[in-house]
Amino acid sequence: MTNRGIAPLDPNSDVGQLRLIIGDTEYVELDPGYGDYNNFSDAELQGFVVAGGGSITRASGYAYLRFAALAAANAISWRSDDLAVDSKLVASEYRLLARIAFEQADNEDDLSASGFALDFPYSFCTCGGAGTCGCCLAELAPAPVQWCRTPGYGGW
Repeated sequence: MTNRGIAPLDPNSDVGQLRLIIGDTEYVELDPGYGDYNNFSDAELQGFVVAGGGSITRASGYAYLRFAALAAANAISWRSDDLAVDSKLVASEYRLLARIAFEQADNEDDLSASGFALDFPYSFCTCGGAGTCGCCLAELAPAPVQWCRTPGYGGW
């Protein structure tokens, strides 16, 4: 079976982002612009995105469930005198990854539905010259650390 997809992947597309999240990025070139990926075709990944309501995080949960199903179908449990092999744990781990992805997607949905936004109660200030703290920055990233001396301190 061929897992045909656009190659190399487009990290700006839903399918490309999903491939990056689940690690299905290796391919063998088929035709120019297309490759045979290790795990999923673009059509399968697009199906996960649709099933996930457009959420890439939820789509990754569906992909992990598919990995779990494949791992469970091929699972073996074997024991000898001092050697044991149990690949059933692989399916369990994939189901755990799927649950984490679905919970994360639910959290993302809750955050977007609540209108949650980052709000900083404190402002970051930078030195304005002559040793005084100047304008406040309204940025999400912290301002570079600068040491400000208040006037009158240390001989100013």
